[in-house]
Amino acid sequence: MIKRIKEKNAITLLALIITIIILLILATVSISLIINSGILDNAQHGVDRYSEEEELEQIKLAVASARLKGNGFLTTENLNSELQEKFGEDKEASETSVGWFYTHNKNYRIYKDGHIENADILPEEYQQVEYIENNVAQLQYIDTEVIPNENTSVILDMMTFSSVNQAFFGCIEIDQRKTWRFFDNAGIYFDLNGRLHGNPLPKNVKINIELHNYYVVKDGIKILESNPKTNLQLTSSLYIFTANGPNGVSKNTAKTRIYSCKIYNRDLIVRNFIPCYKELSDNNIIIGLYDTVEGKFYVNHGEGTFIKGADV
Repeated sequence: MIKRIKEKNAITLLALIITIIILLILATVSISLIINSGILDNAQHGVDRYSEEEELEQIKLAVASARLKGNGFLTTENLNSELQEKFGEDKEASETSVGWFYTHNKNYRIYKDGHIENADILPEEYQQVEYIENNVAQLQYIDTEVIPNENTSVILDMMTFSSVNQAFFGCIEIDQRKTWRFFDNAGIYFDLNGRLHGNPLPKNVKINIELHNYYVVKDGIKILESNPKTNLQLTSSLYIFTANGPNGVSKNTAKTRIYSCKIYNRDLIVRNFIPCYKELSDNNIIIGLYDTVEGKFYVNHGEGTFIKGADV
């Protein structure tokens, strides 16, 4: 009897061990299938998608409430009041020529009629590229339509190819004390109602440049600094690839690549330029910079055609 009980227990234990092994194998296979099938990635994507849709829905509700307050019209005051109530933070929508630009987790364009767009995505007819580059043999430039002052800041991802008296960016008026210009002449200069001078920029190397009221930052390191400037009143807009000179466009165009360009007024972004091109009906293309803040395509005002980088 005792022998039979021991044999039965041994069989039961063996069955249990086999069952556990089978369950472990099945669990391993299931986990492998889940990982390899992308279920986890899809689940995370679903969570992200839901979060984005929820954010957009909250912005739509804020816009609707702001329009209700304004009897069908949107105002900056009502819009920011509703956005801050929805998200509980101090971020504000900055007014543009077509409406407002608002940043939460993503960037949005809010039009005056209440229509909302994701400003991180270019319209379908535009193809983003790595950079645009000017041909120094021809006068090529982009008018940003931004008139700078002492509160203007610019962040550029760029590459230069020469140091021969080039104006990369900016404007200068007849009164030489009224300038907002970044240029290179065997050394780096930044004019803002006075001149900052530093070492030459590296050539054929992609760099990040920040131009602020009284200092310049290159690749995260402050390289130039002076006293803050005040009451800088100009009437000319900033140009890219050259300077908007006292008699129109400066002849000192710069052989330069532009990977990105952001322009701020204090902490509010007024231009966010993305290099891209648009296909025309005659199978040609037009190359320029698309501003996601105002939803506008900026093209060459000079001669010829920009050079474009690879599609992104």
